[in-house]
Amino acid sequence: MEVGPQFRNMKIDKRNNFENDIVIIDGLWGSGKSLLSPIVSGMDNMVKTILVPYIDQINILIHESKLQSNDGNALITNEIDRLIYENQLGRNLNYRLFDDTGILNNPNIIKDIQKLFIKDIDLNGSEFKNSAISILTHMLLISNSSLINNNSHNIKFIEVVRNPVFAFDHWLTFLERFNQKKIFQLGYYDSEDEKFPWFSKSWIDEYKNLNKYEKAIKSMIYCYNILFNKYDEFSKNPNIIFLSFESIVYDTKKILNKISDFTSRSHNRKIYKILKKQKIPRKSIMDGLGYAKYGFQKKSSKISDIEYYNNQLLKLDKYCDPKLINKYKELINKYNLKFK
Repeated sequence: MEVGPQFRNMKIDKRNNFENDIVIIDGLWGSGKSLLSPIVSGMDNMVKTILVPYIDQINILIHESKLQSNDGNALITNEIDRLIYENQLGRNLNYRLFDDTGILNNPNIIKDIQKLFIKDIDLNGSEFKNSAISILTHMLLISNSSLINNNSHNIKFIEVVRNPVFAFDHWLTFLERFNQKKIFQLGYYDSEDEKFPWFSKSWIDEYKNLNKYEKAIKSMIYCYNILFNKYDEFSKNPNIIFLSFESIVYDTKKILNKISDFTSRSHNRKIYKILKKQKIPRKSIMDGLGYAKYGFQKKSSKISDIEYYNNQLLKLDKYCDPKLINKYKELINKYNLKFK
């Protein structure tokens, strides 16, 4: 049977969406997104921040033209609606103790546990309609920025950025582990089954010939420059704010007010307890928690930011091509101009 003309151009989609606010906390690897998660999770009527890695993978497929943008965004829209509903039911709660999104980093754990005992949600009730969810993503802005102006949901983006010097160790160790089984990220493979980051496809021959320090630097230069372009494009867009890790830890009160104004939500009454646990505000970046699993761990409680900064550059001078180091230093200067 021939399909009528009115049906030939139909598109698969998800419409009639929930109208709840969605706050997406995004950033490059090692930018410090997890620092904000408990703060945003504790805001008025905000559901616990959740990590949704499959959204990251959909964005990679869209960016690499393996999935049409409309189809990929339809998948993301559908998943966001599912997350809004299921997290109000208490599904997807993380009961692990030490995860960034785990039980010890949940400022509303008692309230969330109580959700396990309700049968369903009143979708027309004010409690549901006024609630919001926060989602933690990686590299969304540089892979699929079309979501910023997505009309299917009221999405607000918090893009966390960080000085490349202080993010370097994270990139170095993550790329070293990139082909491990528990690294759940899509990438390209060569004939020898060596795995490469999706963003390195256009310069993959160069990537293969770099040492581990140069791979990290070249990857950062590539991704940060895309990020800077996105900043120039979207910095005045009302649906996104850019927060530097440095401003979060040094000027915490100002940033809290900025987040509250941006989301139109007040902070948790336990906000100072949350901040104390996150060790902010700080006099030094190096006074932080130090995540060994991310490759960032303070070597000494007495080391200053300046000492760490200079030591990192000295180390890279030793192991990297001078031309690449010069480009990296140019990148750092660009960052300082944009985000200081």
